[in-house]
Amino acid sequence: MVTTRPPILLLAGYSSSGKTTLLEQILSGLTARGYRVATVKHTSKAVRMDEEGKDSWRHREAGAVATFLVAANGVAAYMEKDEKTGPDTLSPLCPEGTDLLLVEGFKGISGHPRIEVFGEGAEVTAPGPETILRVTAHDDLADHGNGIYSRDEVDGVVEAIAEKLLGG
Repeated sequence: MVTTRPPILLLAGYSSSGKTTLLEQILSGLTARGYRVATVKHTSKAVRMDEEGKDSWRHREAGAVATFLVAANGVAAYMEKDEKTGPDTLSPLCPEGTDLLLVEGFKGISGHPRIEVFGEGAEVTAPGPETILRVTAHDDLADHGNGIYSRDEVDGVVEAIAEKLLGG
């Protein structure tokens, strides 16, 4: 776990706006520069996190508030979500040395810088108070002076994130 929490950057946009693709590209660009990045994906849908009858499931059924599954290829944490669960409660779980927590989803939270993502046919709206960049599917709307990048300008987006949040 981290002793110093990494900065949190939110990617916000409507469904099918290109958030996941942009997150993948930003992640690749930042890791290529040597940054260590953790991610969070929020979904409003219920997903099956564990398999009924398995030992980790049995631990939770017996009353564990959290179960950590440590395997040869990674670690998984199973915890109940409550109304406080979000990037702030998850950031302490990042490995030591994490430079940034990149978050897709959690439309309703505030208090962190965000990138607004606009898909095909979407009008680029005025930035919110925490918006540091806007990324659009339309090349002709790019305006770096106003923090608007085309989704084809990922290198510029990565550079802007590094400058604004990671000290260069």
